[in-house]
Amino acid sequence: MFYRSLVLSVASILVGMPAAGAAARYLSDLPFTLAGAHYYSSAYSDGVRVNGHGTIRTENGSQAYDWPGPLKVAGTTYADGLTFRMIHSGSMSATWMLHKRYSKLTALIGLDDNQDIPGVYPEVTVKFVGDGKVLGTASFASVYGQPVQTPSVTIPLTGVNALKIAVTLGNASDTDLDVINPLLQ
Repeated sequence: MFYRSLVLSVASILVGMPAAGAAARYLSDLPFTLAGAHYYSSAYSDGVRVNGHGTIRTENGSQAYDWPGPLKVAGTTYADGLTFRMIHSGSMSATWMLHKRYSKLTALIGLDDNQDIPGVYPEVTVKFVGDGKVLGTASFASVYGQPVQTPSVTIPLTGVNALKIAVTLGNASDTDLDVINPLLQ
């Protein structure tokens, strides 16, 4: 039994997959592909910021960006998460290959406290799509003078090979939508 566990552990290190019984991990720590990030300039781009890093991943690679602070939603700072940065209203998605290794994803969805343009109140829809099938949706509209909603989601992933998170923003400009603590179990 010891040797079987040792072989599984070594194999997981070599191929980057969790060993049987491995602890949960954050989706934000896994590689992904980006689609639908259409706006790109030398100063601003559509893309995804990972775990509060100072760059965003774009369809054209990475771009340095002068972020004023860490991931923060409703005054609370988070270490783990994904920020979907969109310059205009529209849709963008990121896809992860999960190889049927996880049973669920839990996360909190919210607008980052870092919004470049005051007075922009976007309509948000976040779809979680597993192997082409919608597994869950979170949506809200930001309303002037009211607290911004931060819905939590639990997405079933048993048997899911590829997970796509599709973000659609309406009535938006320079908007940062966060998927906070995206924990895979």
